[in-house]
Amino acid sequence: MSAVTCSTLHISLSSNKNYYIFTATDNGNSAAITGYTFNFGDHESYTVKFQGSSQNHQSASVTHTYEQAGVYEATASVDTNDGMKPVAVSSPACQASVTINPPASAMPNTGAGDAVGLFVAIVIVSLVGYQVKLRRTNA
Repeated sequence: MSAVTCSTLHISLSSNKNYYIFTATDNGNSAAITGYTFNFGDHESYTVKFQGSSQNHQSASVTHTYEQAGVYEATASVDTNDGMKPVAVSSPACQASVTINPPASAMPNTGAGDAVGLFVAIVIVSLVGYQVKLRRTNA
């Protein structure tokens, strides 16, 4: 019997861009696959367990939402009962980086807008003060 291993990890962004879809597949070797374990790299993981006695040549998909911006190293492994003892097997093909960028509104303020606003306010107050002074002088 050939050893089973995780052969692919596909990660895609959902259509509404709220979460990621992780899909893992095995290499197709004969083994009693009991499930898949996904580690999302943010201290969260999820295990998909198959029902029944022996499932061969399977794949599994799960969804995950990252709460913070950052770079995460995601992995998937195939869980088998090879020789009647549980074994989790992964491979470099089932490892991937996920980069979550901060939302545009979370970008730091450079202060340029505040400086322009302050300048405009000072100019307006100065013009109003000058107009009041001119009226008093002409009256």
